[in-house]
Amino acid sequence: RSEVGMDEPVATEPAQLPADELERELARLHEIMPCRMELDEWLGGGRSGGPVAVIVRFGTGFDGKVAIKFARHAEIGSWRQAIGDCPQEFLRQHLVDLEGVIRPDAQSDWWIATLKIAGGDVSLFRPSVELDPLKGAHFASSCTTIVKSIIEEWNPEPLPHPLESIPPASYLSSIFDASRVVSSKPSWRWLDSLNISRTDVLVRRDGWREALPNPLALAARLSSEPFCSRPLPVPFGRAHGDLNLGNVLMPVDPPRPREYKLIDLGRFSPKAPLARDPMHL
Repeated sequence: RSEVGMDEPVATEPAQLPADELERELARLHEIMPCRMELDEWLGGGRSGGPVAVIVRFGTGFDGKVAIKFARHAEIGSWRQAIGDCPQEFLRQHLVDLEGVIRPDAQSDWWIATLKIAGGDVSLFRPSVELDPLKGAHFASSCTTIVKSIIEEWNPEPLPHPLESIPPASYLSSIFDASRVVSSKPSWRWLDSLNISRTDVLVRRDGWREALPNPLALAARLSSEPFCSRPLPVPFGRAHGDLNLGNVLMPVDPPRPREYKLIDLGRFSPKAPLARDPMHL
């Protein structure tokens, strides 16, 4: 059986290059874009370690903004694999492709890739985490739309891999990774800030229509209680690997979840448990 576990994807602040490194990398980018460039903002914010920046370009034929990915070699390979392995309709609608790629030089460890987003107009798409209209009642329906698309359209029938029989506890541990539930993680800090016990099976908050399962309580059960040992059939397929709201871009004015686009595909896997991406979103 193939390995199903992976590091827990966690939405964080966007990674950034130190100012001196950024200046050097923009100078290298100038080789293929002979224009004046300025950093506008950082996008994304996952576990890849390679940040996505929005650069403003000034000059004939280069007006406007462009998204730039600073990446390691393995990330570029995974991104290209995601593009090459993708059903054509899903690729056209939902994946952001690499446009141009610059290799590292003697002074740099970074690969630089320009991204094809919205025909070059980055302002038309924003990270979902920024969109206030998605909060509250609309958030769940937006996530449902995205998850349904990733499962059904990125992995249409017949699935590229056969079902695998895996014991429930092993399967849940491989996705949730109970060993990573420690006091420094966001879920733990969030419950502590609300004075909610980490052992409570359900979490309730004012304004919620219903109680939700407590992920820390699940982690404790996975490590201390026996589960049914009868293997379950588990579907595998394509997965982003770092699915968080910073890596899901969406059209603005108004937000349109059905037209989402995925960036930062450096942790893509052609064979992962299909429940992994939705759980981390």
